[in-house]
Amino acid sequence: MLENLYRYLKIYSVYLHDHLSKEEKFFDQAKVTVLSKEEEQEMYEQFRSVMSITKKLEEMIKEIDYLEEQPWFKN
Repeated sequence: MLENLYRYLKIYSVYLHDHLSKEEKFFDQAKVTVLSKEEEQEMYEQFRSVMSITKKLEEMIKEIDYLEEQPWFKN
């Protein structure tokens, strides 16, 4: 059960990283050509929110790795 969760979280982490990279590229281009200061600020706040979720996901993966290394789990 934990192994499936671990795999899912790893895949999701890769997906989020890829998605965020694409968003950063888009926002960099949009910032130069399209966005008002208000739109830029709103997008920045949304980006910070997504990054917060990504950090939490990375922490969860580390915690799962730790738990899987415990002797009681390996038995």
